[in-house]
Amino acid sequence: MNPSRLLPISAFTAAAIALFPGLPSADQGLVASGNSFALGLDTDADGLHDALEARLNTSWATQDSDSDGMDDFEEMSIGTNPLEPDQVGSIVPEANLYADLYVVDDELVFQFSAFRTTSVENIRFVVAGPTGSKVISIDAMVPFLEQNYMRSSSFAGWGIDSAYFRLPKDLVIKSTSQAFALIAMVDGVEMGAQIRTTVMDGIHVQIRDDLINTSGGGGGVFPIEPGGQVPSAAVDQVCVQTLVESGNDGNGTVFYTVSEASCEELAAAICMPGCVDSKLTTQVGIDILSWIN
Repeated sequence: MNPSRLLPISAFTAAAIALFPGLPSADQGLVASGNSFALGLDTDADGLHDALEARLNTSWATQDSDSDGMDDFEEMSIGTNPLEPDQVGSIVPEANLYADLYVVDDELVFQFSAFRTTSVENIRFVVAGPTGSKVISIDAMVPFLEQNYMRSSSFAGWGIDSAYFRLPKDLVIKSTSQAFALIAMVDGVEMGAQIRTTVMDGIHVQIRDDLINTSGGGGGVFPIEPGGQVPSAAVDQVCVQTLVESGNDGNGTVFYTVSEASCEELAAAICMPGCVDSKLTTQVGIDILSWIN
């Protein structure tokens, strides 16, 4: 692998191990155990961690789940659907950021990528909660860096810069609604990618817009820990929430009210028992434009 423009990993791996000796490095031979997923495990070597593939319903044993010539991680990085075949020749590539997270036991992983032609610069992270948002510099994240690299893509002249960070879950995830954003200048244009989380039925969940497609809009609610789903009689359904913006503090935090919540069909998903009762709750997001302008 080539060194990435995201972060020079050689300088940071030693620092991470020195500061957090309990965190294994990315090359220690991670293995899956039963139905759980080891942090950083990527069985099919497509770049997308198995724990995320379990949530996306892509195959962690096959690099290209929809057999369209682009592997699953490339599709997530570009913004296409890894479960729906694309005509690669008809895609007009555009710079993009991808951000995701998952939890295994008491640890959390952020996986990020940038689809670019030339450069990724001015990287920072934003965290928002009910009391507001704040920016976290790349330097503050350095001790938690596990791996980063640069790889080619299916499009001539384009590449993917990838990095993932490993942190104690309790340091990041709180018992409230939160949002996280990766913001960077990609090919000279500032852009951002957002992750929204909340708590439902005592389970930390992520609100995703890319895994659910309904006529009324909305986002699907998915547990952030693979295998962390609670039992439900509603098999192959997902909790869909329609969010309506209800406030903006003017400093980068936006507030949403769940205007509708219902169980809708989606293969390999479940509907959280508390789905319907989540109507009228408040969730937090990030006004990315306020951070990039």
